[in-house]
Amino acid sequence: MTKYRAWRCFSVIVTLSLILGVAAVVSPAQPASAQDGNWAIETVDDIEVISTSLALDSQDYPHISYSSGDFTSLHYARWAGTAWAKQTVDPIPVWTSSLALDSNDNPHIGYSGLIDLKYAYSAGGAWTTESLFPGPPGPIIVWDCSLALDSGNQPHMSYSLIVPGGPFFALFYTYHTDTGWQWTPPVDDTFAFSSSLALDRNDSPRISYTDIFDYSLMYAEWTGTDWELQSVDPDNPGAVISTSLALDSNDRPNIAYADLDVDGSLRYARWTGTAWVRETVDPSAYAVDCSLALDSLNHPHICYLVLSENFFSDGDGDDVVVGTLKYAHWTGSSWDIQTVDQEAAVMDSLDMKTLDQKADILKEKVAAPDIVLFFGGKFSSIAVDSSDHPHISYGSILPGSIASLHYAHIVTPVVHIPTTAHPPVSPPLTRFFNPPQMSVQFLNVNPLQASANQPVTVATNVVNTGDEAGNYNVDLKINGQVEQSRMVSVGPHASQQVKFTVTKDQPGTYNVDIVNQKGSFTILGDSESNGATSPKTGALVAMALIGILIIAALVVLLLRRA
Repeated sequence: MTKYRAWRCFSVIVTLSLILGVAAVVSPAQPASAQDGNWAIETVDDIEVISTSLALDSQDYPHISYSSGDFTSLHYARWAGTAWAKQTVDPIPVWTSSLALDSNDNPHIGYSGLIDLKYAYSAGGAWTTESLFPGPPGPIIVWDCSLALDSGNQPHMSYSLIVPGGPFFALFYTYHTDTGWQWTPPVDDTFAFSSSLALDRNDSPRISYTDIFDYSLMYAEWTGTDWELQSVDPDNPGAVISTSLALDSNDRPNIAYADLDVDGSLRYARWTGTAWVRETVDPSAYAVDCSLALDSLNHPHICYLVLSENFFSDGDGDDVVVGTLKYAHWTGSSWDIQTVDQEAAVMDSLDMKTLDQKADILKEKVAAPDIVLFFGGKFSSIAVDSSDHPHISYGSILPGSIASLHYAHIVTPVVHIPTTAHPPVSPPLTRFFNPPQMSVQFLNVNPLQASANQPVTVATNVVNTGDEAGNYNVDLKINGQVEQSRMVSVGPHASQQVKFTVTKDQPGTYNVDIVNQKGSFTILGDSESNGATSPKTGALVAMALIGILIIAALVVLLLRRA
């Protein structure tokens, strides 16, 4: 394939990189079919998105960091139980971000401000941002970054740095202590990008990355005094453009990597303790991005973006090109591959002009040389919950299409089959999502006594103790008859208040019933509501009597004087 060989040349890499990176946005397609897995997909934010990073909190609620497609800001969204809560974290140009949650579920984000490496954290809702390179000496570009938190909730980051006239895509590592940020010697000061950082049980860093000199997969491990580098897949003829690292329960590294080979493939490597074992997960995928997470059995779960082969060829403008978000997981005996989301378009319909404009915007914002590479963008991100179910955030499926930030999670059970292929192995385990479990709790009637046609408010709470959102129809019965109904949506492990307002013009007692939550209110008659003297009326009567007594006393005094 001459196009592929040309792509390996540096100048064509620049062009392809711009296409893949700048348009990291997507229009959602239909969820995967039943045989592929029942995926629930929702729109989180209707802004154009470049990169995303996903983490799950102690309740398995998703948190997502993401950067805007117009290079103006960094954003954060979290599922609050019933809706998405969204914030703007930093209004600066941002390429990629990496999110982690601490032991208190507080978010920490490392992100490349393009001309700066930045760190942000939030405790209680307010964000604090910090620049690691204030006032750099001359133009630099901080390309990609990856963040992890240690056992003391301190942040660690790996990042690639371009210094024009200096090291090209050098890879660095920094970590925070009580005295500030600290740096080790450079991880790789030659050609490196697309880094992925993980910390072992001793808080020691491990990093996977791509050696841009020959596009090979590399692994770095800190020995305590220096970095030990390994070539993970030295015989692979392809071009590794994305890596994702996770450590298993024995601190052994597992790496997913997108390999834009002649045929394209998604590959996976793991360290057995003595050697690297490598395998092809999806042999025919033109994968351009990937993200890896391990479940409780150390089985890998990978999400990755795939473009159809004709996207890379010199085809006609009316060719239909396809972008696919895919998911692969190890079942214990084989790889199960599913389609999560997909989009197809005629090549000429893709907004390549917009891509060129965005590239110009980026170059202007960073005041950098013409060399701008969009690899290591982290367009999709995966996490596995406490039940070993996958959750995915993503922005781009097909370059040139404009859409939003999306979140997907699988709602069918994942069955683990024991095997010796991916140690360690536990007994067979099947876990399911609990369906919505809806109930009505609490009833409040206010006021308990009212005049004719005076509004009476009846309130209750609809509670969902299940693992999935659900809808519930609430009927308000008065004296056994349904008077009003409301349909409410309640998120997993959440509650939703429902209020009804009623009026009655006939005196009497009215019995209230909402799903066996019972109460009553009374409408007073005219004699009941008007028969008693109000405090205001009593005061007026008293004042009138006092006035009469004063006048009478004055008359008596005048008569005596006369």
